[in-house]
Amino acid sequence: MQLEDIDFTKLAQFGGDMPDHWFTFLRREAPVWFHPPVEAAAELGGEGFWVLSRHEDIFAANRDHRTFSAETGPGRDRGGIMIRDVEAKFGVGENMIMTDPPRQQQLRQLVNLGFSPRGVRRLEELCRELARELFDRVVARGECEFVSEIAAEVPLQVIAEILGVPPDDRRQVFTWTNQALDDSLAEGQRLTAISEMWGYAIRLGGERRAHPTDDVYSRIAHAELREDDGTARRLSDIELAHFFQLIATGGSETTRNAISGGLLAFVENPEQLELLRRDRSLLPGAVEEILRWTSPVNYFRRTAKRDVEVRGRTIRAGDKVSLWYCSANRDEEVYAEPFRFDVKRSPNDHFAFGAGGAHYCLGANLAKMEIEVVYDELLRRIDEIEVSGPVTRFCPAWYLNVFGGYQSLPIRFRAR
Repeated sequence: MQLEDIDFTKLAQFGGDMPDHWFTFLRREAPVWFHPPVEAAAELGGEGFWVLSRHEDIFAANRDHRTFSAETGPGRDRGGIMIRDVEAKFGVGENMIMTDPPRQQQLRQLVNLGFSPRGVRRLEELCRELARELFDRVVARGECEFVSEIAAEVPLQVIAEILGVPPDDRRQVFTWTNQALDDSLAEGQRLTAISEMWGYAIRLGGERRAHPTDDVYSRIAHAELREDDGTARRLSDIELAHFFQLIATGGSETTRNAISGGLLAFVENPEQLELLRRDRSLLPGAVEEILRWTSPVNYFRRTAKRDVEVRGRTIRAGDKVSLWYCSANRDEEVYAEPFRFDVKRSPNDHFAFGAGGAHYCLGANLAKMEIEVVYDELLRRIDEIEVSGPVTRFCPAWYLNVFGGYQSLPIRFRAR
């Protein structure tokens, strides 16, 4: 393989198995590599971008917001997290993941309590009841479409509970989040889904301001931000909509993908599932390995705010920099046998939730709890699992480049 063979703009490469051979080559030969401009790829705006593939370098960059900005660097009129800038035009300086400290910390504090360990413990019984109900529906059949019937439902319903979305509206919110991320749809359809979800979020925010309830969205709707001049103000409607979309999408899509990808890993490595059956105390560690193995978020984007040298390469102020968490999670310098799925792996310092720092995933505790509850119930209820039809990922578009997602995972099994 040569560097010339690697092209991250060929998004179809992410439509099946991850191009792990690219990352293995980069970690060995070019851990800090400048991906050349690709004229045919409009999403790059004619620019190249840096690719960081080593665990150590990604960890350092992720924690250095003064050098690597989630917002904008000098000489750029907009920034964001995606390589594709058209996706970054919404939310710079307003969306929590497209904002740098100290403003990012203000925004994060508005929702911290809802995702604290104590807040997550309050949701665990709800999650268990839901998981039991979902498995009740499919166990007698001996088969199901695991993504839509199990993996998607648990995080969707839990995050809707956190946001205070009425039960009758939850299916529509799920549809909007899927459509907003689905590049198989025309751009107008995707923008319509985003617009409708934002309109709903603004209306719900207005209702929560008039009639507060005990949920995260009520707290956000009534929260005040402190401006640089010392004045305080409530969030604008647009800021409310950004919060709603971020929590609804981030709290459901990524966990769904981890649960789905985890099951596929167990089907392909049945001895690992048997280890869990014999010793349920291994389950928390298995959750960490599922997260490392599936890497629900492949990468995030940063913009260099100043010149910096990494492994002898000079990244210039204004350059795009991509941090590939999926590559860090297979780094041979950190993990013994990184391409082996091992529920006993310890330590397991994976980057499924980012690499620490200000932008470490707010919902990490929640996602771990949901995954553990689903697999605890699965171990209790079903056995002899096999894939019974085509396993499909989302369309080969930018979504697949950023998130590792499954659209369909049909299985057959024996009820225990």
